[in-house]
Amino acid sequence: MSRSRRTTEDEGSRDARRLEQRRQFRRNQMFGLLIAAGLVILWTLYRTNSAWIFPAGWWRF
Repeated sequence: MSRSRRTTEDEGSRDARRLEQRRQFRRNQMFGLLIAAGLVILWTLYRTNSAWIFPAGWWRF
C-alpha cells in the first residue's frame, strides 16, 4: 500500500475523530460563552444601585 493512498477505513476513522473533536470544541465553546455571560451579569449586578435590584418592600407580596 502506498503512503499517498488512504484507504476508506483510514478516512472513516479520521472523519470520526474530527467529528468527536468538533463536538468537544462546540461543547467547550458553549461553556465558555455561558461563563462569560454569567460574569457580565454578575459584574452588572455588583455595579448597579442595590435599590434598583431590591426596591423597598420587595419581599412582601
